[in-house]
Amino acid sequence: MKSLKALNTMHVTRPTPEAQAALSVHPALEVFSSDGAFCVEAVTAPHLQRVDLKHGAASDNFVALLKNHPSLESVRLWAKGYAGLTDASIATLVTIPKLKKLSLEFSVFTYAGGLHRLKELPNLATLELKDVALSDDDLAKLKADLPKVQITFTPMTAEYRAQWDGWAAKKK
Repeated sequence: MKSLKALNTMHVTRPTPEAQAALSVHPALEVFSSDGAFCVEAVTAPHLQRVDLKHGAASDNFVALLKNHPSLESVRLWAKGYAGLTDASIATLVTIPKLKKLSLEFSVFTYAGGLHRLKELPNLATLELKDVALSDDDLAKLKADLPKVQITFTPMTAEYRAQWDGWAAKKK
């Protein structure tokens, strides 16, 4: 499977240690998508260009594995059903030098808590904030910081925010 370029997994939870080790250094993997911990080590594959982490995989802990990734250009973090993705992830994301597209979904962020750092991404061209809790003032500051970045924003519903707050309270 050395020529495998894309791996998309759903609802798989128990990789073998051999699979984990092989994917973390896979020589050809360019695209990885997962909704859980299955072989999340694949995000460190050296030629990976696109990552799509959903549900529990879109968490601060798993995003930390992306730190300083040399070839990533697109990251989508779709944290629906969890409160695991926070401002803390931004510190890792800004270390990805080739990042052009970033999509953050179903999460709560603040300008002061981390979004102000997105201006550190020299190649960022597209920022999608979907179903995100973000104040109008913070969104305005972010847009001022990133005048050349195409930013789309969809606010989180009040109902979903109540759920998110409940999940976040359980983590404490």
